[in-house]
Amino acid sequence: MRTKRILALLVATVISVASLGMTAMADSNKISIKVDGKKVNTDLAYVSEEGRMMIPISFVAKEMGMELDWDQDSKAATFTKKGHHVFSYMEGYEYATIAGYDNWIETKPVIKDGRMYISVRSLGIGLMRNVDRDEKTKTISINMRDPVIYRITKATHHN
Repeated sequence: MRTKRILALLVATVISVASLGMTAMADSNKISIKVDGKKVNTDLAYVSEEGRMMIPISFVAKEMGMELDWDQDSKAATFTKKGHHVFSYMEGYEYATIAGYDNWIETKPVIKDGRMYISVRSLGIGLMRNVDRDEKTKTISINMRDPVIYRITKATHHN
């Protein structure tokens, strides 16, 4: 009987220590986001893929006043604003569709834990805005005031 109690206490201790470690790891991936210099309240965590900081797309739609449509079959996310297509990403596809054209992005979108993540640079291309990241402070800054025209590369027009 005493052995079972000690074993149960040992298992509970191991689980507690493991969960503390996972919480600390999740906290180390938390990011701060500023839009036009104002901090946005968020509890987002990024993932690292191919050395790139990847952020969840659901945040983008919410904070930028866009609707997000998800196509489960093609694993594609389409952002619209006031009924107009803004941009789309597809899991594993190296292009973002912007204004009807496919624009090459350096890191393919990935799905982890049921959420699609895109690189910070891909977000800038999709929004056609400057999006910067500070690795030390884990802060992403989005400048919505000044549009940026990205050169369309390997473009394919969709009707």
